[in-house]
Amino acid sequence: MASEVGEIIETMNAGNHFLLSGGAGSGKTHTLIELIQRINEINPKSKIACITYTNVAADEITERANSFSVKASTIHDFLWENIKGFQPNLRKGIIELNDNIKDDDLLEDIEIQYREYVSLKNGVISHNDVIKLSNYMFSKHQLLSKIINDKFDYIFVDEYQDTSNEVINILFKNLNRKDFSLRIGLFGDSMQSIYKDGIGEIETTELINKDSQRKLIEVPKKLNRRNPQLVIDLANSLRNDKLEQKALPNSLAPNIDKDGTVKKGNLTFLYSSSGIHKLEDIKKSKYCYNWDYENYDKNGKPITKILLTKNAEIAKYAGFNSLFDIYTKDKIVCSGYVKRIRDFLKTTKTTYHIESITFLELLDVLIKGEINSKLTFKKGLELIKNEILNFDTIQKAINAVDKIHPGIKRILPTGAMYTYIVQNSALFDIALFMQFDDLSSIFVNKEKLIGKKKSKNSDSNNRNDEKDRFIKHLFKIQEIVALYENKNINDLLKKVDFKIHLGKHKSILKDKLDELSQLTRLKIKDIVEFADSSGILKLDSKVSDFISTKSYLVERINRIDFLELINLYNYTEGLSPYSTQHGVKGDEFDNVLIVVKKEKIPNLNICFEYLFESNLSEEKYFKMTSNLFYVACSRAKENLVVFYDDECSKLVLNKAKEWFGERNVVNLDS
Repeated sequence: MASEVGEIIETMNAGNHFLLSGGAGSGKTHTLIELIQRINEINPKSKIACITYTNVAADEITERANSFSVKASTIHDFLWENIKGFQPNLRKGIIELNDNIKDDDLLEDIEIQYREYVSLKNGVISHNDVIKLSNYMFSKHQLLSKIINDKFDYIFVDEYQDTSNEVINILFKNLNRKDFSLRIGLFGDSMQSIYKDGIGEIETTELINKDSQRKLIEVPKKLNRRNPQLVIDLANSLRNDKLEQKALPNSLAPNIDKDGTVKKGNLTFLYSSSGIHKLEDIKKSKYCYNWDYENYDKNGKPITKILLTKNAEIAKYAGFNSLFDIYTKDKIVCSGYVKRIRDFLKTTKTTYHIESITFLELLDVLIKGEINSKLTFKKGLELIKNEILNFDTIQKAINAVDKIHPGIKRILPTGAMYTYIVQNSALFDIALFMQFDDLSSIFVNKEKLIGKKKSKNSDSNNRNDEKDRFIKHLFKIQEIVALYENKNINDLLKKVDFKIHLGKHKSILKDKLDELSQLTRLKIKDIVEFADSSGILKLDSKVSDFISTKSYLVERINRIDFLELINLYNYTEGLSPYSTQHGVKGDEFDNVLIVVKKEKIPNLNICFEYLFESNLSEEKYFKMTSNLFYVACSRAKENLVVFYDDECSKLVLNKAKEWFGERNVVNLDS
């Protein structure tokens, strides 16, 4: 039993809460599981709530704890489970928290539901709303806190640093009462706070109510069980607090050799000022050439991980770039031309019945009704084409057409949209002949393609997986193929629609699956049609409805090679050697290659140039990048290579030499 478990038990017995603080690779989740087991030994009837950041983490705790005493779930699911029964109060909270919602917008018979999308007037809330609404409910209704106290003896929060201020407020302002027996435990590491809405570092002395008579006691966990010595040294250099990790010689930890000594490991920083060296060159270099990029460890995880910053880069290298472009670069639907027309409709005085006409019919009606012209939309596109010869930009050609037909450019596409439409004329024709109501309901972004890694908790999976229904259907097909190829027959038979009633049916199914496996080199359309016609996975009514109402999007997807879908599936399920740096938190791999650039990424608050140049002018960028780099580097169990894929200043090189050691900083141009 870890010494920290004993210290935690003593802390709770003294009437206090605790914060287990440990660096990467220290085994915090291992300590959490040991603590649960120890509590069960002391009192088998104890009720424990474990709340985590992801469904996958909740699944892991449930499996490893193997105890009926434990209820593991995400933070959002935990909160929703405890407030969803108070419907009148939820309805009142939504009205009070949202200025645009009034009493008559939310009828009493509307049930407030938690889904992956928001529709407040229909009583549907999403992830952010759950947090805000929970904070409101706990602050307004003390009974909620008492119910939690009666329901649970312990609440443990895994990866507390990713928890929002509102959740911490609920725990330590509402649930931390001196008349409650509930004990609260936090597990995490402030240096691994990599999300904008996470609380990050906690000041234990400032968190507790003055009248609660309880303290939040920090229990440090300084051992490192994962990383070799060189990576431990680097990680300690990256930390900005007093916690300094060390390995334990002569232990059974993974980072200890058979002779009882700490593994040394390999640490390298590569750069190329010329810019001619790219990722594929690095993989073939002497620093990485003998790494295993294809196989998996005993836990089914890749032996090697290549960490990039953005999903767009991964789509390129992992082989699903065309699919990614559909969901991120379309200039017709969503935020493209269709949105331009939707926005234009808001400015018109006339009401147009868009639910009963096609996109093309609407455009013709708008040109006729708004600018009083007999010109058709397609004729307008032809006029632009004719004018392009006279101007150096397409936008100037559009402006010239507008002089002849004043006001038409408000309805015509912009220059960039026009270029995209010409390049994708066949697809644009599909859009033109769709009902405008259906077309305008299509929403695409990378979450609709990538979603979240699948959870074994079916309820959470349905609510939190944001992937499009058609993409989910394609994932089901690939899952069936993977189960068949891995000879996992029991799980396979649960997934296929083909039913086995007679002995010969097994042979028929095998033949069909053999054929499906061989067809995976074809287009997505071919695979979907074969899976349906063969009875392996039929198109249900919801998927069929998606196909008919979102034909523009489905047509685009159908033209892509199914191999891209396989690559996407492998990436989202953690089976690809590629990942974002955010996506590997909690994981570990023998070999880790991190690619960093100096560009500033505002939506992530990331800028590696700031980190390596110790530029504190924008502290949020420096802190978030520092934490992300710490997380990425600390995944390595054997070898760590960092490739600075950009021009290196003297400040960058000096910092690299300080952290990695001068002999481990290599100019690839030399």
